[in-house]
Amino acid sequence: MRKCFFFLLFIAIMHQYVTGQIIVTGKVLDAGSGSGITAASIHLTDLKGKTYPIIQTDKSGHFQVSAPDTGTYSLHISAGNYAQAKLSIFLAKDTTLTDIRLSKQYDLGEVTINGAQVKISRKFDKVTVDLYNTVLTSAGTAFDLLQKMPSVILQQDGTVMLQSKIATVMIDGRPLNLSGNDLKTYLNGLPAGSISKVELIRNPSAMHDAQDATIINLVTNKSLKAGWNGNISVGMTQGHYSRYYPSIDFNYRHKKINLYGAYSYTHVKELTSTSSSRPLSADLNQVLDIETRATLSNKTQNLKLGLDYTISKNSLMGVVLYGSSNRLSQDLTSNTRFTHAQLQDSLIRLATLSHVKAFSPSVNLYYKLVTDTTRHSELTLNLDYWHYNRKPEQYFNNSFYDNLDNPYRDNLILKSNTSGLNNIYSLKADYIHPLKKGRLLFGLKTYLTKRDNHFIWQNFANDKWQIDDNITNQFLYNENINALYSGYENTWKKISLQLMLRAEHTNIHGKSVTIDQQFSKHYIDLFPSLNLEYNLSAKNQFNLSYRRSISRPAYNNLDPFRQFQDQYNYTQGNSRLLPAISGALELGHSYNNILFTTLSYTWSKNVISMLYLQDPENNALTTTYDNLSATKSCELDVAANLAITKRWTSSISTVLTYNYVNTLFREAPVKNEGWGFNLFLFNNLLLPKNFSASMVMAYSAPYNGTIFQYSASGFINIGINKTLLHNRASVNLAVNDQLTHVSFQNKTNYNNLRYEQRIFRDNRTITLTLRYKLGNLKIKQSSNRKTGIESEKSRMDNK
Repeated sequence: MRKCFFFLLFIAIMHQYVTGQIIVTGKVLDAGSGSGITAASIHLTDLKGKTYPIIQTDKSGHFQVSAPDTGTYSLHISAGNYAQAKLSIFLAKDTTLTDIRLSKQYDLGEVTINGAQVKISRKFDKVTVDLYNTVLTSAGTAFDLLQKMPSVILQQDGTVMLQSKIATVMIDGRPLNLSGNDLKTYLNGLPAGSISKVELIRNPSAMHDAQDATIINLVTNKSLKAGWNGNISVGMTQGHYSRYYPSIDFNYRHKKINLYGAYSYTHVKELTSTSSSRPLSADLNQVLDIETRATLSNKTQNLKLGLDYTISKNSLMGVVLYGSSNRLSQDLTSNTRFTHAQLQDSLIRLATLSHVKAFSPSVNLYYKLVTDTTRHSELTLNLDYWHYNRKPEQYFNNSFYDNLDNPYRDNLILKSNTSGLNNIYSLKADYIHPLKKGRLLFGLKTYLTKRDNHFIWQNFANDKWQIDDNITNQFLYNENINALYSGYENTWKKISLQLMLRAEHTNIHGKSVTIDQQFSKHYIDLFPSLNLEYNLSAKNQFNLSYRRSISRPAYNNLDPFRQFQDQYNYTQGNSRLLPAISGALELGHSYNNILFTTLSYTWSKNVISMLYLQDPENNALTTTYDNLSATKSCELDVAANLAITKRWTSSISTVLTYNYVNTLFREAPVKNEGWGFNLFLFNNLLLPKNFSASMVMAYSAPYNGTIFQYSASGFINIGINKTLLHNRASVNLAVNDQLTHVSFQNKTNYNNLRYEQRIFRDNRTITLTLRYKLGNLKIKQSSNRKTGIESEKSRMDNK
């Protein structure tokens, strides 16, 4: 009740209304594309030279500025790499200006190369990588692309990290429905050429779900041109095996109708190998080594079809349909070797054949209404439904050999059918209410998640399959979250403020049917956020931001049933898992839109961490999850966009991290601290005769995280681009070479358990991509929207 009282009190305070001033509203647009310019600065000055509070345009280019009295004023508009504009206006009453259009000019704050354009735009809270038709998008899939983004780290369990915080991965503002290996499979089924932009949001406001500590949004191609237009792309990558990914996207815009869509097919075949080592005795004389080699084939089809309809000049509605179909097969061979005094004692050889079918349709309905065109008040509604059906089938053949490689028992043959059925329903509403000074923001959201997973295991004995009830289970899970948020934002002279508060009420019920174990949880939390900017001068800006967020467990990690993987490996959820709560404080400085420096401090409690438990009787290893009591981390991020010459541009980002863990974990002390370092370097060179060259390099130094230590990793990607046929066609050739053959390596030494793992992937590749533009090359901006299904989908982890 106390939390509810403070939340309602906050909303009441936000309802202040200031009268007695003249309101000027307008919109700043790109003169070439017609798109709204975000964060353009608006300076209002009277005849005496007095400057009133500087404000910035919103995401669609709208602005609202206040004048104290009637009279003549000067309006000065500036934005990034655009030519500045100055207007003289006479004000006698509230006024709506005609659209203000700015033309682009050369600027050091972005990296731009004609023909194969790359822009890395930086703001305090977001990095935008505009990479349409570049070497980055020519090389492979969205998974390959994600590994090349600055400050992005992929962990061994599939967790995606941005600035050392768990990230919510989105496609066109819609959070993905998968994590772990399923997330990798989905991204490997999406051609990189279908992505035009990547947005890295490091500290989002409380308008976003509390689960979204950081956001990685992959924006797919959507043509901005009038009439019929689109793109056709065909790519091929050669590594150990060949990979193919053709795609097509189109757009038709006429009067009140905008019809758009995209289709892509991806066939990725790759080779991976894994090795791990685990001592079984304190003197290290007895060791269990596992070596695995797998060939994986992934065939994916993705379809998007959308329709926007302009009802009137004040209202818009539409529908977007998404569909993804995946067929995955894997042929895996594993050798589990027991050694004593470095001599083989016994060997288990496992041959696994897997087939997975997955289908995921979804639909979004939306409606947008501008209730007051003069002052730009706005209401947006989103209704979403998402469905995911996954049907894996696996066959296991275990062979047993003694120290002389002679069979000593009959083979153990198993089969598993693990079906997962998931449904999410969501309703979201957002409202912007302008005031004489600033504006109020309100929103609500409710969503329901229903999940039904079956784990059926069968033994092959006496020439027939028999269900093994000891390792068969069904897990049912329902989750309902209801959220409200309210906020206020305004600008006073050189200071801009956004203050938000979000409340989320969570209801959870889960049941592990086989062991008849149930659990329910109900809790409410408040999540404030603050963003404060100070414009000291035209070249120096400062920023202070704070956000409280939550990280809820993946659904499968709550299932207490012990899932069989093989004789020496199991997974088990933990129904007692608590959501992790964290706070992030950031202080940033920008110099001349070239050099960006950010110092951040993050503290967390109940951090969810992977945990290995070894059974002393049979040496089986169980992978589970538990809560750490507390962790802390500090980061220093220094980034710069440089124009070395008019033909050579560069972007560099360095991150220095310090992680500190000193706590108890399952009643065992855990102390793990140390420094980490990440480097991202992008160079682009414009060459004669419509050629351009690019080089991307990334390096991650060894670092510590919770109970694990991770090894160094990195890559160098070099590519060349040629535009043809009056810029309608392009050819990209890219070479990707890992700095080390080991793609991933980690180790742990926790509670008398020592474990080391190394993963090798087929990452040294060469890629050729052909692309052709269709239709009208005259640009006209189309709208972008976000929908109601947020980060709850990213917690789907279908194993």
